[in-house]
Amino acid sequence: MKIGIIGSGKLATVLAATCIQEKMQLEFIHSKTKSHAIEFANKFGTRCIDAIQDIPHHLDYYLVCVNDDAIGKVAQLAPKLNGTIIHFSGSQTIELLSNHSQYGVIWPIQSFSNGTFNSLKKIPLLIEANSETTLEKIKKIAELLSESVLQVNENERKLYHLAATFVNNFSNHMCTQAAFLLNKEKLHFNLLLPILHETLRKIEMLSPLETQTGPAIRHDLKTIETHLDLLKDEPNAKEIYQVITRSIQQIHG
Repeated sequence: MKIGIIGSGKLATVLAATCIQEKMQLEFIHSKTKSHAIEFANKFGTRCIDAIQDIPHHLDYYLVCVNDDAIGKVAQLAPKLNGTIIHFSGSQTIELLSNHSQYGVIWPIQSFSNGTFNSLKKIPLLIEANSETTLEKIKKIAELLSESVLQVNENERKLYHLAATFVNNFSNHMCTQAAFLLNKEKLHFNLLLPILHETLRKIEMLSPLETQTGPAIRHDLKTIETHLDLLKDEPNAKEIYQVITRSIQQIHG
């Protein structure tokens, strides 16, 4: 199975490592930043191609690992490909690749940071394609990459991506706000790690709706007022606190 990768970021690195583990042939890397492409090529023992118009058109798969805004441009600049071209965005339509005959999406439900992952085996992959024939080809490579593969339609994939934004990006921002408040007074965020771990453990056992605790769900007005007073000099954090409190109370009646 011959593949080429367009992009040289975190996801491209994880994909390259996983593909090599599965004995696929990594034929080339193309990146808009030449130094990144050379470093990537040296790491994974492949060649780098400077101009996207020069990439070979006879490979089995072309993995487009660029930011969302660049997917359509990459697809337009690439030569007409005989193989299957795949992007890895959770929120962008597969039609960005529609100038090619076989195209689709593989979206990993995961956020990639430097050095945190070297395999996709345990990460759920959502797949979609422009035809049944192409879907079978995308399923074939997806099942080599991960033990968990699910076919979805575009709207379902976008909803999963939206939900993941709440679960990952927004929850991380809540931790950022908490750390900022504590660090300002030279207090220690790491003391919150046990309660954070326990929250995740409970969610794995029950639903998030069932595991909600805190002053908002109890309508503990004195505690809420105390918190808001502590936030009087932090208008942004205060607004977030009020919005989340109202949302909890609305959901839980």
